[in-house]
Amino acid sequence: DTESPEDHLQRPLIEHARKVNQFALEHETILREIEQAIGNAIAETPTSHYKPIRTVTEPVERIFPQDLVVTDNDILHKVLTVIIFLCDEINELNNICGDKFIPPLVMFGQSPATSEADAGQDDDGLPSGQKEKMLGQILPLLQELSNFVDRCYSVSVNFVQQISSLLNEKEELYKSSFQKTHLTKVFNCLGSLFKTLITLDCVIDQNEILKESWTSYKYMIAIARSDTAAFTTTDQELANFEKLLVSLDSNIMTNEIFKGCIEQNFEVYLNVNNNYSEEFIRVRENNTFLRELLAAQKTLLEQALDVMNRTNEMNEREDVISSYALYALYRQLVNLTIPPDPKMQKYLWGLQKQVPVIILHDKVVWYCGEFLTMYAPFHLKKPDPPSCEGCRKQYLQAFDNSLSQRVANLTSQAHNWLILAENRIQSSLRHEESVAKAMDLRGSIVLKGLSLANRASYMAKYTLTMHSVLEQPMTKSHILNVAQLAEILKAIEFTFIRKDTEISEAKVHMMRQLCAAIYELLRPMHKKIVTSRKLSAEKLDLLTSMNILQSIIRSSDTLSFSREMLVYVLSSMVQASSVAAGVLSDSDSQKMRSYIKRLMCLSSLSKSISNACNTQFLYFHREFVFPFAIEAIYNKQKAATDTFSAYKLQYLVSALCDGTRLCSVVMHEDPDLMANKYKTFLLGVLETEIIKPLCGAIETDLRLHIHSKQLSHMKSVNPKTEQMRPLRPFLDTAPIHLLGSVVSIKSNVSHYLDRTFYNLTTVALHDWRTYSDMKALANEKYGLVLIDNYLPMGSLDQGLDILQIMRNIHIFVERFTYNMNTQQFVEFRPDKNSKHINTIKIQSIAASLRQHGLGVLNTTVNFTYQFLSQKFSIFSQFLFDDYIRAHLSREYRWYKKNKNSSEVNNKYPYDRAMKFVKDIRKLGVNDEKKTFLDQFRILITEIGNALGYVRMVRSASMYYCSEAVKFLPELDDIINFEQHAGKGSAGVDTPPTEDGETAPPPVQNVEGADLSEETVRAGKNLDDCLSTLIDNFSEGSDYFKVLVNVFQSVLLSAEHDHLKTFFMIVPALCISWVEASLQAKESMFKATRILSKEIYFTDDGFAIGLSYCLAILKQTKKAQSLHWFDTVNAKHEVDVANIRVLQEARAEKDRKKAEKAKKRRSFFSRGKPEEDDEDDQEDYEEIHSLQLSDKRLEATRRETDQLFYSMSGASIFFKRTDVDT
Repeated sequence: DTESPEDHLQRPLIEHARKVNQFALEHETILREIEQAIGNAIAETPTSHYKPIRTVTEPVERIFPQDLVVTDNDILHKVLTVIIFLCDEINELNNICGDKFIPPLVMFGQSPATSEADAGQDDDGLPSGQKEKMLGQILPLLQELSNFVDRCYSVSVNFVQQISSLLNEKEELYKSSFQKTHLTKVFNCLGSLFKTLITLDCVIDQNEILKESWTSYKYMIAIARSDTAAFTTTDQELANFEKLLVSLDSNIMTNEIFKGCIEQNFEVYLNVNNNYSEEFIRVRENNTFLRELLAAQKTLLEQALDVMNRTNEMNEREDVISSYALYALYRQLVNLTIPPDPKMQKYLWGLQKQVPVIILHDKVVWYCGEFLTMYAPFHLKKPDPPSCEGCRKQYLQAFDNSLSQRVANLTSQAHNWLILAENRIQSSLRHEESVAKAMDLRGSIVLKGLSLANRASYMAKYTLTMHSVLEQPMTKSHILNVAQLAEILKAIEFTFIRKDTEISEAKVHMMRQLCAAIYELLRPMHKKIVTSRKLSAEKLDLLTSMNILQSIIRSSDTLSFSREMLVYVLSSMVQASSVAAGVLSDSDSQKMRSYIKRLMCLSSLSKSISNACNTQFLYFHREFVFPFAIEAIYNKQKAATDTFSAYKLQYLVSALCDGTRLCSVVMHEDPDLMANKYKTFLLGVLETEIIKPLCGAIETDLRLHIHSKQLSHMKSVNPKTEQMRPLRPFLDTAPIHLLGSVVSIKSNVSHYLDRTFYNLTTVALHDWRTYSDMKALANEKYGLVLIDNYLPMGSLDQGLDILQIMRNIHIFVERFTYNMNTQQFVEFRPDKNSKHINTIKIQSIAASLRQHGLGVLNTTVNFTYQFLSQKFSIFSQFLFDDYIRAHLSREYRWYKKNKNSSEVNNKYPYDRAMKFVKDIRKLGVNDEKKTFLDQFRILITEIGNALGYVRMVRSASMYYCSEAVKFLPELDDIINFEQHAGKGSAGVDTPPTEDGETAPPPVQNVEGADLSEETVRAGKNLDDCLSTLIDNFSEGSDYFKVLVNVFQSVLLSAEHDHLKTFFMIVPALCISWVEASLQAKESMFKATRILSKEIYFTDDGFAIGLSYCLAILKQTKKAQSLHWFDTVNAKHEVDVANIRVLQEARAEKDRKKAEKAKKRRSFFSRGKPEEDDEDDQEDYEEIHSLQLSDKRLEATRRETDQLFYSMSGASIFFKRTDVDT
């Protein structure tokens, strides 16, 4: 079918669409591979940098607290509303301080330089005016902090006054509802506010750069007062600014924020406008309030100490600070005439042995002893411990001694938890027997992970911070333990994030199940109270509390902080009143408390996990933790199962990445600059401690592996005896995510090897094969797929040029060996410093002919003739020697006389040839340990190499011509281009020949084109070129025939009668050649090669030279009449038979010995006698000798057969039918 014009026009479009489709498919494949390579890392590794979309289950309260309390009891409604309002505001103040004020103050003084030492320099280290500039940047923050502190003061006063008013024996509500209720959780809220203020004091006090900068800034203002114009200000503005600084100095920078809070006048009423009125609230005289305050302090402390250092520890250590702060408030409110309880004071002072220090924020610490000394002083006669500093050091020493064991136990528990979470927290409940049990189990798993994270975070923070604060040295094991803890934290966090969807889905059901359990405990009590005949005011308040509690836990699946506090207060009221009324048992009360605690933990799970797994504290210790931990991962990777394996890199890097959260909140420097410098630091550590050493180790391993095979003095590495670091795990790790960047160790190593191999190959082109082998080995051993560097994997040199060989043919035949079958010369005596050996093939000679033309063929034969003339002169002189001549004549006469005898049987004896070889050796050797016979053999070999070169040149010319004439259609039908381009020619009929043979074809008539004279000359040149190609493509000249005829006319004359017995030396020459060939081939396989020995694997030049000499002297048939190869084969058969006899005798001896040993063996035998050991040694030497003899005979047979085959093939070159050779 013909193609229509429309289809023809559509064809390019269809082809282009096909190419675009193919490109899209290939691009999709590449993107999928990239996605798999990146996604296989820790999918896993998701902080906000890696998982931008997450499920958030923390509720945002949209209902006011007064609307949450639904009851007809107005007084209870007001009280609960006030309590929830105050607690909610305290919680908001704590969050504001933790997010807005504390991080910038902690980070103040940190430099964007990558070195921690640079970040903490003193006046001599920072530029002039740098401290003042930094403080000026955070001055607005300090002003906001002052306002924040004032708000905290007012809230604390309001809180104390409200609770004091509630906890009053004169109040009816107190008698009916709160008399038996302990508002421990409410007081804990006040303690958390105090803890926030204490944290601010500690942050400012422990930041030396901040205090120095504040002093420098105040000094600068004093200077500015003397010259206001220079500072572009006025006296009035400067005076107002000084008032602000004085206010900040007295309220903030004196480290008395908490002290100012507890020393307020809590009895003066503060109205809505923050103005003090004349109304007083008797707080100091309210013994009920003070008693409840002290009871709450004790309860908080006992609950915290009961849980600390246990498996269910969360963040109870913060409650210790709240407890001490409440005690300081109690001491401030109590009448000065009333002395403090000595037992209580002693108990609080003695707690330093258990909790000497608590980490407030990253590197900020709180000291128990100093706090009591400052805010609740009391004299103890024999304080225990006597010294706070000594107690802390003693506690740190005990902590360090048990750290490794505790970390190991925690690691084991974390591994078990990870496996349990992976198996149990699934998206489906299809295979669960009971949904309620499954939800309960998931809740336990989640809370267990949170507890593990809190414990790991505490141990890591305490180890780093306490050694830094107390200026105690850290050992290597400490840093490795911290790195292990950071890994645990990130593993737990990644598991929670990876299971985010499943946990979020199950969280609602877990909380609903806990609410149902609480409701089941309340229902019997509610029923009893409702069905009671008489309802007192106490029961009515209890019933109201139960109704509100049931409404809260059933109205929503999640709990905000306001609802949590409401549940806490109402549950405390219900439990206290119910237990007192006998409606609720103690066991049910304990169950309710555990349910509520579990419910509160689940309600704030995401935030708790984020805080517990936050490792930003490592930022302050980055200079020694990260480099050493990374170095330990690399150096301790001695086995695939080591604790610090390469696969933990992602966890450690992710732990350090949390430091960018601190960089993003700095105010004295550019946050982006801080983050970029920190990222550069992390990348630099990875590059220095992992990538560079790994690149060097892999390159060294590849180089040693390759050199051990190529260099004789290099030994191969034995992995069983030598300890080798496994490097493959580092390459198999998935790409590392680091602050938005992806670091692939495998890609970096591949790039390094690509660059190194390329550069070194360009410097030394002769080493191309070494780097090619290293590239292949890198793929085989390490899975590194290196790119094509587009360098020639070989030499661009075509080998030795034909003219160079021709001019130095005497050197060429001496340093090269010839292979007759492949027509190839191989160099066996390279230059001393040569990196490679030369090989010459037909293609190399053909390339030279393409360059020089076919005219060099005759020149090559002429040079070879001149060379052979010199060699035959030495050939004749050797055979003219009296000793050689006499021996050959004697051997000829003996063989002629005895060849028909039965002993000889027309076979020249091997013993006589060997005797001649030994006799020649007695005449002496040259400097190279060569006998005269060996030198004569080498002479014949060089003659054969020269002839092999002539043969190769002739074959190369035919190869060249065949490549050229393949463009001609028919060689037998080539027109005459000169005639066709010129005048043409008339046809001629050729007459038949006289002898009756067929006449040649007639010359046909040619009509010429009558072109220009230049065209005719071009046609003639083309005819000459074609004629030359056709003539050379055919058989051409027989150069061997020419060389034979030339020398026959000379060597067969009467002057060279001494050459008539040359054929008698052939057996001895064959023996010499076999021995030399065996020695050369054995030297190739020896590890230590001696350069003075000849090393080659082929030498057919001897066979060609020997056949050529016999052909010139017409002694080929005479040499064949010796039947030498039959003699050698017979000798070999006899030797093999003798070896077999010895081997059979040896086997028989071993059999008898085994039978003898079997008879002698018994249960009471005392071992082998010493004479048996000597016999075993002799037997071993005899067996070894037989094996060597057998191998030697077989090798000799193969070499003899090869020589026979080579001589049979070489004789064909010189076989002629016109003359007798």
